[in-house]
Amino acid sequence: MVKYLLPISILLFLTIGHHCMAQSFNPGNIDGDSWAKVLEQKKGTISVLWNEIDPFIYRTNRGKTMAGVEYEIMESFVAYIRKRYNVTLAVNWVDANNFENIYPFIAKTNRKGIFGWSYFSITNERKKEVQFTPAYMPDVNIIVTNIQQPLYASPQDFITHLAGQQAFTTISTTMEKDVQDLKNTYYSALPIHYVGNDYEVMQRVSETPRAFGYVPLSIYVKALEKGFKVKRQLVLSARREGFAGIYPINSDWAAPVNEYFNSKEFALYAGRVIKSYLGSDISSLIFKASLPDSLRTAQSDNELLSIEKDIVSKNLIEAALDAERQNTIQNAVIATIVVAIIFIVVLYGRSASKQRSAVLLQQRNNIILQQKSEIELMNKKLEMKVLLAQINPHLVFNSLNAIQYFVSLNDKKNATLYISNFSRYLRQILANLNSLTTTLEKEVKLLSQYLELEQLRFENKFDFSIHPLPAAADRLIEIPSMLIYPFVETALYQHVLIKKSGRGNIAIHFDKYTHGIIVTITDNGEGGKATESFLAQRTGDEFIASLKNVMAHIDLINYESEDKITITQNEGVDGCTVIIKIPLVALQNEMPI
Repeated sequence: MVKYLLPISILLFLTIGHHCMAQSFNPGNIDGDSWAKVLEQKKGTISVLWNEIDPFIYRTNRGKTMAGVEYEIMESFVAYIRKRYNVTLAVNWVDANNFENIYPFIAKTNRKGIFGWSYFSITNERKKEVQFTPAYMPDVNIIVTNIQQPLYASPQDFITHLAGQQAFTTISTTMEKDVQDLKNTYYSALPIHYVGNDYEVMQRVSETPRAFGYVPLSIYVKALEKGFKVKRQLVLSARREGFAGIYPINSDWAAPVNEYFNSKEFALYAGRVIKSYLGSDISSLIFKASLPDSLRTAQSDNELLSIEKDIVSKNLIEAALDAERQNTIQNAVIATIVVAIIFIVVLYGRSASKQRSAVLLQQRNNIILQQKSEIELMNKKLEMKVLLAQINPHLVFNSLNAIQYFVSLNDKKNATLYISNFSRYLRQILANLNSLTTTLEKEVKLLSQYLELEQLRFENKFDFSIHPLPAAADRLIEIPSMLIYPFVETALYQHVLIKKSGRGNIAIHFDKYTHGIIVTITDNGEGGKATESFLAQRTGDEFIASLKNVMAHIDLINYESEDKITITQNEGVDGCTVIIKIPLVALQNEMPI
């Protein structure tokens, strides 16, 4: 049922009800129907107040459309209500202009069909004034400081240096409360400055050497990607129940809200939406960072620090490459001007020494072309260094023979293309290892890249074919990362490549069944007595390391699931078939929600 949620939502959005976008904030014009009225009349209208903040809810396409985690979640709830209860439900999206307009209106209004979205933190005090949807993601506030400040080793170390600091925050938020708690508890003379949103907090902090502020962890990561020069301190973070939407305390919409937001299909859908806006590795680490201190690990903190360093490094590299491109353009313009001047001089003097001028022009053109080639070569070397700097050295060493083969052909264009494709493939492997899940679409792409590269490396000693699900299903269904690749690697190295005669072949089929998907890997290699069953040699020295890891991963997933991931192997003289059955329950256990 989950896989049909997005298409149904789009269809209902186009065919049912009236959808109003970005209405201006005017309290007198904001209204919404009760749930009882909507059920009785089979139609109605609700209003949704929002405040723009990336990645939660914001405008796109020059303000013509809206996007964001909370926008997608609310739209999916509206589509669920339309489909589940067969009602015509219209939505008025009301731009509240700023954060502090939303909560007071929701807390005081007697109108029942009003909702508010602006990554509200769930607190016990607010529960007395408004109702919350169930939390859709963790709520972790962290301290950010100016990048010139040191990394404080302990809470006491930071508190000791509060004198002389300035704090920036936004009014009526949990971030303001966290700053006020520091001031009231440790340093009453702390000056506090108020700005419009969390990005303005980080902007002011980046401009002020002795400054800090509390911001949500997710907003901080997005700010790093946007190039903000701030630093996360590893002390005095604040964790709360989670982010959620709000609606009036006397509203009767609680029943359908809790029904949908507590459902399994919402958990799967919300996980995909959060990953689409934050990325798989970042969203996963945010969920880990929200755990109590007793459950968090140093590895999770190190992974988040590594991601922060990668983001900063990427920004620096992109800036360097952009500067290099600008220099290249500048050199090209100068070269063009030089050529034009030379051309004019040659034309002016050709009546006296036409042949001599022609030779001189040719020589200078050759010099310019040689300089251009040298510049392009330098750019290529820079790009290669940037890519190789992020790859484990032993992976680079193992790839040198394959790269050398193409260079030996003296085909520089294809050699450069191969290096670029091979680098993207290795980076995709490393990204998948840091992510709990990946889409079938990405897994098919990874397998295809891997087998194509191995074909080139072993001089087309084997053929392969991949038969995926339809493209729409590939994008919706997720499986554990690197689950299929080790079995394909085993089929290639333990069966196909040791085949004594004839051309090898590997075929990979993806099929659906009632409770999940089936992956069938078939090869015509030396099976039967040629190699032992990989299931029988789980501890053997010849067992491929990646296959050991994936079997251990499967054991962990199966431990928590009633429906198990199963691996079946049928070997014969003419080849081997491996069948992997992955139930949807196992996939859900891989989600961070």
